[in-house]
Amino acid sequence: MMQEAATLQNIPCSQLWSIANQATTLGEQGYDVIRLELGRPDFDTPEHIKEAAKKALDEGKVHYVSHFGIQPLREAIADTWEHDTGQRIDPNANILITAGGTEGLYLAYAAFLNHGDEILIGDPGWV
Repeated sequence: MMQEAATLQNIPCSQLWSIANQATTLGEQGYDVIRLELGRPDFDTPEHIKEAAKKALDEGKVHYVSHFGIQPLREAIADTWEHDTGQRIDPNANILITAGGTEGLYLAYAAFLNHGDEILIGDPGWV
């Protein structure tokens, strides 16, 4: 049997998930909890979105896509940006789809920060 790596013993629980777990526990105990720790709504996914997801599965859209995100989504974002701001942006050069805010922040930090650089983060703020 494989031995787990020693580094696993020193990984602390994320503050975000620690708070989320506490909120879940309190909710299960009957407390009325307002969930502000995760970026998820307090309502069910709208029916038309569920149906679109089912349709995509039925059509075989189950494979990896471009690491930039699917083209129709990037074009829709560019169209929305143009509608809202009056400025056209190139969906192929200026839009990158990420798997959530954490990945987006990591990529931004990795793109602009060097070893030894410092950033200021407001407190309270997102962990």
